[in-house]
Amino acid sequence: MSFPASVLLLGPFLFDVTFTLVRRAFRGERLGLAHREHLYQRLARALGSHAPATLLYGGLSVVAGVLGLSYDGMGHAARLLSLGGAVAAMLAFAAIVLRVEARVRS
Repeated sequence: MSFPASVLLLGPFLFDVTFTLVRRAFRGERLGLAHREHLYQRLARALGSHAPATLLYGGLSVVAGVLGLSYDGMGHAARLLSLGGAVAAMLAFAAIVLRVEARVRS
């Protein structure tokens, strides 16, 4: 399996960790301290339950997994589209989490 395919396969989890660490670093927070700021955790709190958060996160993981498993058999253009699409989907997931949190707070 190629490196981009393995990144796609683990994409949602790697994105969640990267997004959380970058966000905390920009805020000047200590990265080694325990926290509950991962996108999945924030979404589950905002929705009041782990079930809908797990379904959304699971759906994203399935799509990324299918792209990852089929990546090596794709042509060049399809590979670029799958990588770009996965990044766009994960950014959309982060935006959804932030939007849901904002609605809950107001």
